[in-house]
Amino acid sequence: MINDIQPFIDNPQELTTQSIEIQLAVANNSATPRQLLELLVASDNPEVATAAQNHVNWTGELTEDCHLEAEKLLRDRNLGQNDRLAVELLKFA
Repeated sequence: MINDIQPFIDNPQELTTQSIEIQLAVANNSATPRQLLELLVASDNPEVATAAQNHVNWTGELTEDCHLEAEKLLRDRNLGQNDRLAVELLKFA
């Protein structure tokens, strides 16, 4: 996975010129280092910024009350037709 993002690690500013899809892929890559997440957190695209803000390398491990944090994230997101699914999933969490 690190090989996928290595070009951006070598040249972080290159990431800001990429499509939203690529930026999201980097933000969701478990190997993405904090230096790249810093760029993505500042993104004008709210989906990219949110994905980067929720990355474990940005926020650290969630331990206590992690279910409350997940519930808050789902509640704050516009899930469109998936709202009902999200409510059902929260019942299982």
